Amino acid sequence: MTCAWWTRPPPDAYALPGRPHRAVVTTAMLRGLDGPEREALLAHERAHNAGGHHYALAAAGLAAHCRPALRRVRDTVRLAAERAPTRPPPRRSATGG
Repeated sequence: MTCAWWTRPPPDAYALPGRPHRAVVTTAMLRGLDGPEREALLAHERAHNAGGHHYALAAAGLAAHCRPALRRVRDTVRLAAERAPTRPPPRRSATGG
């Protein structure tokens, strides 16, 4: 994954769609994190790219643009996409289901 360091006051980080996978991290964000926290941040952004979350976000954004009543759905999709990389995978039962 390619990273771009952006000198900007508010701490921020986000994944960009496309190939190669990219992430943008502000210097303010980097200053607030130690080594393991930086690795966790980059792993989080890598998970967004690997999960293809930009597809779901684009579809939800388009739906909300075309049908404003779907804005709450768009917001729910945004929250789910942001939380997805930090959630553990579901456990499989002993019976395989």
